[in-house]
Amino acid sequence: HFVHEQILHDENELKRIKETLEHATDMSHSFYTKTKIVFETEEGTKEVLTTIWMVTDKNILLKGGITIPMNCVREVTVD
Repeated sequence: HFVHEQILHDENELKRIKETLEHATDMSHSFYTKTKIVFETEEGTKEVLTTIWMVTDKNILLKGGITIPMNCVREVTVD
């Protein structure tokens, strides 16, 4: 269960994460590059190393129909 509130409030940080996710999506499609996504759930901080299929304004879509809401993302790193 994901948290419902916005985790990050700094507009520059939110913009950087969105840009990193868009870059990661391109890299995933072209080179199958993995991306580390750190996010918040009701149980605490979690992370996943995955390829990204698509990014919208509100969600990150992963393989197998898994969706991570943008509001709970804390950090994104392209490996």
